[in-house]
Amino acid sequence: MSMLAGDAAWLVGLFRTSCGSAPMTLRQRGHQGGVGGRLWDGKEAVLEAIGALALTFKDLTDTKVVIPDPQATVKAVVAATERKKSEFRKAAVKCLKDVLTGFAKHDLFMIAGPPLLDACARLPSEPKKDPSNESTGAADKQAAEDVKVVLPLAESLECLEAAWSATGEATMAEHAAATADALREALKLDRPWAARSTALATARTYVEHLAGVQGGGSSDGSATVDGAKAAQLSAQRAGFAVGLIPSVMENMDDGKVSQVRIAALEWVQATVPLLPGGMTGLPQDTSTALAGKLDALTEDKASAVRGFALRVREGLGGQAPMAE
Repeated sequence: MSMLAGDAAWLVGLFRTSCGSAPMTLRQRGHQGGVGGRLWDGKEAVLEAIGALALTFKDLTDTKVVIPDPQATVKAVVAATERKKSEFRKAAVKCLKDVLTGFAKHDLFMIAGPPLLDACARLPSEPKKDPSNESTGAADKQAAEDVKVVLPLAESLECLEAAWSATGEATMAEHAAATADALREALKLDRPWAARSTALATARTYVEHLAGVQGGGSSDGSATVDGAKAAQLSAQRAGFAVGLIPSVMENMDDGKVSQVRIAALEWVQATVPLLPGGMTGLPQDTSTALAGKLDALTEDKASAVRGFALRVREGLGGQAPMAE
């Protein structure tokens, strides 16, 4: 494991010094140990290696092993997600998820969270053509270069889940509004259905983590709160969930993709019992509307959705009022 830790630090250092450089050999960079003469092209391979090594630190119990600096590693990978080459950016987001998972005991949300929330809150922009410009090829190329890089939505949502693993109460409170806004944007019906399903799972995880923070904190104790803050955090959790319910109900109405309807039902099943008072603790109009959606899905055209909706209703017990 000590060798792996050293390899990870070496890879991060190599990656940070290489980004943005033209292809060259490792020998030219002064790294001649067994790899001299190989072309330094396709830095995606280094990202894959960094992610794979970071994952080995997740369950590390040997306290004598010195791991690479988590903050420096995440900063380097976040910087890589801002590159314009799509394949490189895709590899960087995958690496970021692995690094955040590997360093799950470290609160790294302040570094990784803002760009991920930004990615979830914005639709990709399309370069606009200028019909008055005769050199359309050059104009289109310049317009494409001017477009701000947008990270892939579903993968960014998965990174957010990984980033929350050790996030404390103060950090979550600071970013709660931005997180809710980003998730509502990600749940809009014009988003790809797979991304919306991921967003529903991410929203569920966020509420569950809030409940975990209140109930005892993260694995390293950084997220533990005392009883005096419990009511405040409980109210925050309720406000966050209630603010998402309209978006969740819109996805419950998605008649084209049953996976989205099931993901929305999973959100209701996992989240509502965690709220103060459960279903009966929701505002009356919200509770009635949600019960109506559940009733409608018990008659869904897809048998899997019908069965799941019935189980959710049964799980909520007498909490859910019958829709009129």
